[in-house]
Amino acid sequence: MNLREQIEKEITDKVMTKLASERVELNIVGDIKKDTANIDKQVQNVQRIIDNIDKLWESLNSAVSDVENMKTQLKNITGAQANLGGSMQDSLKTGDKAEKLAKDLGLDVMKVDGFDKLFKSYDKAVSVEKNVKKAIDKGNSILKKLR
Repeated sequence: MNLREQIEKEITDKVMTKLASERVELNIVGDIKKDTANIDKQVQNVQRIIDNIDKLWESLNSAVSDVENMKTQLKNITGAQANLGGSMQDSLKTGDKAEKLAKDLGLDVMKVDGFDKLFKSYDKAVSVEKNVKKAIDKGNSILKKLR
């Protein structure tokens, strides 16, 4: 092989080596871009799920608080209903006394100061008491669904 052929061969070998190196580099760049796009997509997906969990946690945390409040209210209504019943009994006794006194004096009981308000309040109490069972049933039904 003459000098010229030898120089051409060395230059060709170097060029081919350089081209092969650049081809490998181009392949790795493509892989890098592909992997970057893939990981970015997965990060977005995971972040979306984390955001959904955070929103659901807030909602469910509030619901848990509401459940505890419902349990408390269901406990409270029994005592409140008993207190209302006692007040109703007291108002009946007072009303009976007022009627007797008014009759003894020959007066219309409805003209006794405050009797009409007592009568209306008693009617409201009767109406509210009718709704107690519905409220208890409603509260218990939702708690039963959550168990």
